[in-house]
Amino acid sequence: MWRRGWRHVFPLAALLIILFSGYTPYMSAFVGICVAALFGFTSWRRPVTLLLNAGFIAFVVSKGLDGSFSLPLALFLVAAAIVAAWRNDEPQSLGQLADALALGAKYSVVVGVAAAVVGITVGVINTTGVGFRVGFMVTTGAAQMAESLHAVLPIAIADMQLFLSLVLIAICCILMGAGLPTTALYILLATVAQPTLSQLGVPPIASHMFVFYYGIIAELTPPVCTTAFAAAAIAQSPPFRTGIEAFKLGIGKIVVPMVFCYAPSLLLVTDGFTWRSLVQDGGTCALGVIVMSAALSRYLFVELRWWQSLPVFLAGLLLTVPGNASDIAGLVLILPMGGYLLIQKNRRNASTCVS
Repeated sequence: MWRRGWRHVFPLAALLIILFSGYTPYMSAFVGICVAALFGFTSWRRPVTLLLNAGFIAFVVSKGLDGSFSLPLALFLVAAAIVAAWRNDEPQSLGQLADALALGAKYSVVVGVAAAVVGITVGVINTTGVGFRVGFMVTTGAAQMAESLHAVLPIAIADMQLFLSLVLIAICCILMGAGLPTTALYILLATVAQPTLSQLGVPPIASHMFVFYYGIIAELTPPVCTTAFAAAAIAQSPPFRTGIEAFKLGIGKIVVPMVFCYAPSLLLVTDGFTWRSLVQDGGTCALGVIVMSAALSRYLFVELRWWQSLPVFLAGLLLTVPGNASDIAGLVLILPMGGYLLIQKNRRNASTCVS
């Protein structure tokens, strides 16, 4: 597959390079679509299609001459246009290109209508100040609960307030995200919930991923678990029971957005980013999600009993929490348990072979 389709990496590379070079998303989308069209519909075998390559190269050269595109970027895009034309197989017809553009326009209209409807809601929220009010209520309520719990738990009030605020905002995101399409969901949550996280000092990319992630989790959360209901229709299974199972399998991923806020290095955030934190936090978080999923599915090497699932789930939760102490505690808990379960599996296999 890579040997035949390596050329199709160019459109994605062009899209990402322009986007992360500081250009607008509109320019990134335009260039990405152009490069994708060149690789799908042009070839030296059909000289008339080379007019598209020539037009794109002229566009890139003009942008390079007026300083809009840097020299390395312009050279990359020109090289992409040349590589697109150099193919041995037959390209798709220009009629199919017109059909693709028409289909893209239809999908964009659907997204635009959803964004427009949500825009009305966002405008009402900004005008009435509901978004600020929600943030004020969350931070104030979390502060009061943190002060009450500080007398019982030896945890700093600021740390406890941040954690409780994240929990309350996550609940709000799940409730508001129930049944909404993805685009409308993100626009709404970015307006209402994300500013509250910014007030708590969470980096912007981590706060946006936090609200978006929990909004998507609403698709798995009963009773409004539309994704699970769609899967139940395909599998011809009971819808609500399918939703419960989907929630159980996905509950291990609920803690991941929390990790984004406490360890933003997982999102490659520039401030405070180190490769050590990325490897450690990312590795332990991935291992923790796997271990929690194993506990919830009641299977780790062998089928787990309920009392065996509890320490396995706790170990996964500790591994997911960023920090050396929690990682060590999780490993101390899961390694003996995993070794015990592996020994049980080997014994069962040996007894099966003997019998």
